[in-house]
Amino acid sequence: MSNSQNNAIHVAFGLSDESGQYSKYVATAIASLLLHTQEHIIIHILCDNSISKENIDKINQTAEYYGAEIIYHKINIPEQFKNFESIKYISIGTLFRLFIPKVCDNIEKVVYLDADILVQCDISTILQFDLNNRYAGVVQDVFKTRRDYIDTKLYRKLGVNKDLYFNAGVMVFNCAFIRKDMDLVDQGLKLLKEMPFLPFADQDVLNILFKGKVAQIDAAYNYQIDLMAPDFNLNSLNERAILHFSGYLKPWNCANIQVIRHYYAVMSYTAYINTVSDMNMVMSTISHDFHTRYDLKHTLMYVTERKNKITSILCFLYLILSGRFYNDTLRNLWLIRERIRLNYIYPGKIGVNHSN
Repeated sequence: MSNSQNNAIHVAFGLSDESGQYSKYVATAIASLLLHTQEHIIIHILCDNSISKENIDKINQTAEYYGAEIIYHKINIPEQFKNFESIKYISIGTLFRLFIPKVCDNIEKVVYLDADILVQCDISTILQFDLNNRYAGVVQDVFKTRRDYIDTKLYRKLGVNKDLYFNAGVMVFNCAFIRKDMDLVDQGLKLLKEMPFLPFADQDVLNILFKGKVAQIDAAYNYQIDLMAPDFNLNSLNERAILHFSGYLKPWNCANIQVIRHYYAVMSYTAYINTVSDMNMVMSTISHDFHTRYDLKHTLMYVTERKNKITSILCFLYLILSGRFYNDTLRNLWLIRERIRLNYIYPGKIGVNHSN
């Protein structure tokens, strides 16, 4: 490895983009990173063959304009993992995190970032936290996730403490220490094969494998924002080091004007936006695609055509129940499913009628 690579800050993203629409969000995250950091940065894109040449060119132009290097690592995920239930609702690209210590060989530490983030600090400051003999620097997941999904028998049986459960959207991988102790790809995929129903896929895997060996870093470096939350505070957009739009709504498809302005102001620094016409094209395409798919009325029509009974029932419940009762109903449905799955892992030992 050259001296420039030794002295560089290494940052990784995972990217799978069958639709061709997701790459611009990775470019936006990259632009936010480079706008705030003066040190030399090497960006690692862990990807499959779904990335078009046009999108690769745009990402390259964005990185190179700010003097950053960019390296692509082609990842091959066995076909069987692409059909897992949790992956269907996330993205196959989420599994690429597991490959970071392997493909970034000879690199000691790598900062991993999801695409739905905006960096608002010098990224070098996240490396100031002492990892010692820890696998990663992490931020605890939000209370609502830990309360509603992690505080269950499933996770307790897996040995996961809800109070220590972390969000994997922003992490500092201590690659040298991980490589010394384990083959993260081999062990991670093995866990997923044994438990294909893990709700948060590789995030659950990382919590299991890194249990007791992570360092908690300042929560400002993974400030998780749910744009649907009634207590969302717009002032927080300028106050945190790294914004992570980890909820269902994203800044590129929400209805909040201030969030939209904040996000697209950063996207304007990417190679995707060179003219007003470019911005019009991006925003109109996103708006059309999102509201066609997710507007409540269209959703009801969409699922009726395809006889998706579960989604139809959930949409109906959303219409007739208040927010509190709707959330309680979802949690109860989750617990029933979790108990059934727990019985799958420990057949004959757990009954679906046992209390939580």
